[in-house]
Amino acid sequence: MGISQPTYSQDQLDEITAKNDKGCMIDGKHYSMYEAEQLQRRIETEVRRQKDIANIAKAAGDDNLRRNAQGNINMLNKKYIQVCKASGLPSQKERMAVSDYRRISLTKIRKKPIIDSGAISGARNPFSKEAEDHAIKYYNSVRKMSTDIQKISKNTGIDISDITEIKKYIFYDEHDLGEEGSSLFDPDYMMAQSWQRLIEGTDIQQHDITLLKHELSEKKLVEKGFTQSEAHIQASKAYNYAKEEEKYYAEINKHYKK
Repeated sequence: MGISQPTYSQDQLDEITAKNDKGCMIDGKHYSMYEAEQLQRRIETEVRRQKDIANIAKAAGDDNLRRNAQGNINMLNKKYIQVCKASGLPSQKERMAVSDYRRISLTKIRKKPIIDSGAISGARNPFSKEAEDHAIKYYNSVRKMSTDIQKISKNTGIDISDITEIKKYIFYDEHDLGEEGSSLFDPDYMMAQSWQRLIEGTDIQQHDITLLKHELSEKKLVEKGFTQSEAHIQASKAYNYAKEEEKYYAEINKHYKK
């Protein structure tokens, strides 16, 4: 079974492109909406890193390092507010949270391996540092896998040729992400979890299937000459993986809090 591709009128395509190209100005520099989203994510990642440093410094009794990290956090928070205000992107403060579990492990000087903690707190906060570390390790393991394509095809009914293209696009291809040159996609915890469920064939979620459809659709659009950001925005119109997976993890957190 192949994956059908969405069709859009030229007016719709022009509207998508115009909205992305209009973008916003941040510190005198023009950013497309896609580039602004990438900047927002980079700030979130750095805030988490600085919070880790602050926690380690506190546990070690290093007041100077802790104050320096806190100063960086304050500066990054101001930058984050500026980016959200200029771009109109919603603030996602939960992405900058460091979980309670990670704070405990830090005070114990990381006696538990990060890969173990990722499976625990990552499910509750997929934007946590340990979730990020888990994603990096899992992406590297996927690149070494030789049977995942066949298993996913069998578990979803989607052609092996399509799964092969999707894997190459997500894990091997370099992409123009609005920065200098091209690079691989950053490892994403939620996408890593989707790929794992698709391989195992148990508890496959709707957004796992949407991921496959979104990535193949985006790849086809890039091949037609669309920029990475335009292709991403258009593919999300038909297959909105981000919206579906955020809803999924919100439900996990809701049940956890009960």
